[in-house]
Amino acid sequence: MPKNLDTKCKSISALHEKYIKGTSKEEIIQIKTMFVCNLTHVVKSELKLSGHKAYITSKCLKHLYDKRTAEFYDFLLENIVNVVEQPEQIYKNKDGKRGNLIFLKTIRGVKLIVSVEIDKKTNGQELYLVTSFKPGEDYLKKCTLIWSWRGGDSSS
Repeated sequence: MPKNLDTKCKSISALHEKYIKGTSKEEIIQIKTMFVCNLTHVVKSELKLSGHKAYITSKCLKHLYDKRTAEFYDFLLENIVNVVEQPEQIYKNKDGKRGNLIFLKTIRGVKLIVSVEIDKKTNGQELYLVTSFKPGEDYLKKCTLIWSWRGGDSSS
């Protein structure tokens, strides 16, 4: 069970409203965790994970709130869960970056990445969303494709 789990927040928008909305840049906030979604059985199996639950923290949301434009942040609030629930591709992230995995999905013509970290303390039982962004043209070239919904392997 994640630390500081807020069971009352049922959506990322609710987490935003309760802990992030109206805060100033870099303001200290309460760190709370919220269940986001279950990974599909296919994704769990392909990644060889022991668990299937994905979580987000108010710290991650605050990072996005502080670093992204208001318009893009609103887009993230609407779509970040969809990327994790139904990714089109999953990559191993570049070395030195936070988050082991990158979930990618194109939504309304926008490529959207969600970086996900496998919690080593729980032996892969829990995954945490750590950041999200639109990748630059060359970003994914330095990452290793692990899985694609189109099938095939990383060499395709």
